[in-house]
Amino acid sequence: MKSKSIYDKKAIILDLDFAEINQYNLDDILSTNRLLNEISANQTLILLTQNTIQDSEKMLNDLNIKTGYLIAESGAVTLNIATRKVIFESFLSSEFTLRLTNKCIWNNLNFSINTKENHTFPWIINNWIIRKYKSNLSRLFHLKKNELLNTTNIKSCIENNQIYSCEVYFLDKKESDKEANIKNLIKDLSSFEKANYFTYKSSLYISNANATKYDSIKKLFKQINLDLNKDTIYLGIHQLTPELCKHCYFSALTKYVIDSSDTELTKNSDTISGGESSWINWLYDNSHLWIEDNNEHLNKLLSRGLTTSLSARDIQAISAGITKYLRVSLSNKDIFRESSRSEKIFKSLFKNKGRNNNILVIAFWPRQISAVLKYLDRLKNE
Repeated sequence: MKSKSIYDKKAIILDLDFAEINQYNLDDILSTNRLLNEISANQTLILLTQNTIQDSEKMLNDLNIKTGYLIAESGAVTLNIATRKVIFESFLSSEFTLRLTNKCIWNNLNFSINTKENHTFPWIINNWIIRKYKSNLSRLFHLKKNELLNTTNIKSCIENNQIYSCEVYFLDKKESDKEANIKNLIKDLSSFEKANYFTYKSSLYISNANATKYDSIKKLFKQINLDLNKDTIYLGIHQLTPELCKHCYFSALTKYVIDSSDTELTKNSDTISGGESSWINWLYDNSHLWIEDNNEHLNKLLSRGLTTSLSARDIQAISAGITKYLRVSLSNKDIFRESSRSEKIFKSLFKNKGRNNNILVIAFWPRQISAVLKYLDRLKNE
């Protein structure tokens, strides 16, 4: 018999970089491990990353993640974590990859080719460049045996492998020079064949035109019968997929993602302030969204503040399911009171600078509306 739980078929999508998580201290690694396993036990966990499938699977093993879905290589491959079977995959054409590598060599750009066979083939590994590079390329130190030394090696690699993605590394000291060089390379390649381009830090990730993270999510949701607009919480932790931020039921972005992108928060977005692992706290602070039968936590959050001037129209929008969150102003007593992490109040920083920083944004699912309305009714009568 189908469960009546408000948590039927909900998905938590985390847009992240495993290389960044790998740099966490031991406490944060253990917290990440515990959180991801708790989410996957309660809901559908979906991890999005630009990392290779090989590096991603290694992190899944290290974190002991048993269930959920992984979309790696910027959307090129979708993996069922429980079975470790590939569900969807897309490849770059041999002709496009050859043109890309030729352009890189001509413009003195370092690059890597990532294949289905779980191999990464880097172009002439330069240890000095790896050490000085703005992003983490330490994994290339371990790929000396796959090094591409000449165009003959490159052609052989392309002809004998199915290629998920390519990475191009830009060493420019000035950010403006890097952006211009990335733009020029994309322009040159776009005149030959369409592809999916994703920039993160000082790297350009290239995959099949039909293999974006958003496209892969849509295909996956169709297969597992989920509705992106109704069933999904999206967190942009290290990276941002704007379409997901826009179309998911509710989203939250780290301050790093907001500062490093031109995309503005939607009306159904929250800001995750704090350090590199603050997203972990955010998910625990909002555990009523993903832990079964955790309305008690929602009621605790609601009881800690006083709402700011909600009109009858605002309340009607909540009742009709149009508004997906409630803004609650916190009292000084609650803000400075010592509390455990599960009870800790998250002080949200909204996109509008004029707003009070002591605002708690509480998202809720449609079936939790009654609890919110009861709280508002109680406030009205106090």
